Amino acid sequence: MKMMGPMDSAPGSGDLTSDVQSRYINANRQSAPAAAANMKGEWTGVMGANSLKSHKVVDAAGDDIGKIEEVMIDLGKGGILYAVLSHGSFMGMGGKLVAVPWQAFTVDTMNEQLVLAVSKDKLDAAPHFDNGSWPDMTKEEFRSQIHGYYGI
Repeated sequence: MKMMGPMDSAPGSGDLTSDVQSRYINANRQSAPAAAANMKGEWTGVMGANSLKSHKVVDAAGDDIGKIEEVMIDLGKGGILYAVLSHGSFMGMGGKLVAVPWQAFTVDTMNEQLVLAVSKDKLDAAPHFDNGSWPDMTKEEFRSQIHGYYGI
């Protein structure tokens, strides 16, 4: 995850901070929205959405439960609405896609991963879709179902 602090130069300039500093907001576990709101030091709270793609997602026990495939932006409000993660695949094959509200994630900066505090069984039973048939995420029914499922 690439973050830009005030001392960082524009992308592509070749003058970037170290990978460890530039990847995560700070060295604490916190919810993804709170991480942006509670930053300390030089971080501006800005990072490229594309930098989240392919990041590992673990459960509260630290077990791998998927990876981020896409980040869905709410254009009206200007923030991340969902992270779509692939779950249950073996070597990149046969998994399903699951939309998870961004508020459900915790950023683990020490281990450079996202934490989703749900069991693997709950994620297995979550509303899902495949790459060829994405749901209409603008519909209120979809939002109610997904937010309700994760208790958000």
